[in-house]
Amino acid sequence: MVRLTISVSCSVLKAADRLARKEHRTKSEMFRAAFVQYHQRAAEWEALFEFGGEMANQQRVACEEQLVELIREMRREDARLSDHD
Repeated sequence: MVRLTISVSCSVLKAADRLARKEHRTKSEMFRAAFVQYHQRAAEWEALFEFGGEMANQQRVACEEQLVELIREMRREDARLSDHD
């Protein structure tokens, strides 16, 4: 392990102390777990944006207005199909 020094506000430190005591964990364990969650979520968002970009390219969406209109069309079609059920 490598030691890392970080700065947090007093309120964050107090909250971390309370939570660590409640969960019988060290603050180091909590901050490591928080970073792992943050990193995973960032990777998921990156993958989602990449997927969205690929879909936009497939649909030949060149600007945000085209995307909004495509979404509206899809919602109208979904509503039309659900009305027939």
